[in-house]
Amino acid sequence: ELALKGAMVTATDRMDAMPLLIQNIATNIERFVVGSRNSEEHDELFLEVHCLEWISNSDLIKEEIEGSDDVDDGGGESNHQLFQYNNNNLMMIPGKWDLIVGSDLIYISEHYKALLETLARHDCKHYILAYEERKPAEEIMFLKMSSNYSFQTNRSLAGINPETGNRVWIVRMEKS
Repeated sequence: ELALKGAMVTATDRMDAMPLLIQNIATNIERFVVGSRNSEEHDELFLEVHCLEWISNSDLIKEEIEGSDDVDDGGGESNHQLFQYNNNNLMMIPGKWDLIVGSDLIYISEHYKALLETLARHDCKHYILAYEERKPAEEIMFLKMSSNYSFQTNRSLAGINPETGNRVWIVRMEKS
C-alpha cells in the first residue's frame, strides 16, 4: 500500500525466496490496484525488487561492484557503493532510506546477528518490524541484541493471529 500512496518502495528477499516475492507482489498489485484508485492514490507505482542476503560482518567479503554509477539516488548521480557477497548477492541496498519495514523476519535466532548487522549497514534511522510470536524467549533476545547495534527498540502488541492464536508484535527501531 505504501507504493500506492506515492512512496518509492524497494522489496527484498533472499535469492531462493525471490520467486515467492515476485508472486506476492503480483498478487498484491492486482488486489490493490485493480478497481481501487481514489483521489489520494498515485497513477504510478514506484517499486524495485532486489535480492538481499543477510550477512554478518564476521562473514563478510565485500567488493565494490563495478559500474555502480547506474544506481541513481534521485539526484541524477550516485555516490553510494553497492556491495556484493559471493555470487553477486547484495548485502546492502544503496541509498538513504526514510523507513525500512520488515515482516516476519524474527523467527530463527541464529540469523539475528546477520539481520541486525544488515539493517545497521543501511542509511536509515527508522525501522518497523512485524512478527508473529513463535519462540518468545528467543525473540526477546533479538530486542536485547539490537542495543549492541545502536538501535533503540519499542515493542507493542498488534493483535492475535486468528489461525494460530499466536501474538503478533510490532517493533519500532531507531538508530541512536
